[in-house]
Amino acid sequence: RLCCYLFQLVRSDNMAVLQESLIVTGTLLATCRGVLKLQQELYLSYLVACLHPTVQIPREPGIDPSLYIGIPETPKLVKPPPSQASSGRATPVSVKDRQKLGLEGGARKPDARQAMVETIGVLSRMPTFVAELF
Repeated sequence: RLCCYLFQLVRSDNMAVLQESLIVTGTLLATCRGVLKLQQELYLSYLVACLHPTVQIPREPGIDPSLYIGIPETPKLVKPPPSQASSGRATPVSVKDRQKLGLEGGARKPDARQAMVETIGVLSRMPTFVAELF
């Protein structure tokens, strides 16, 4: 239950709440790594989604506009679903589902993004961090 509430606080726009919740969540994940592997994966997924840029892809002048047909204006985080119908849960999760679950970060302020990068840096300094995620 604690992770659930902390993850809700990490989505806060209030910088003081965000900063403290990032610290507490990082400490919790650092001390309980063996038990909270799925939560750690969810946490990192959310932080990366918040840090992913959503800038417009510029159109080059002098290029025929018909060549841009079908090319998205912004980069996408989610791959299109495979053409085959497969059983089980498909990954990656669609953007709508990610937003419902609170997994889609959206645009964050620069100071919030900096705090998130620092949190990822603190977690990645643990010697077995990446190996445990795998």
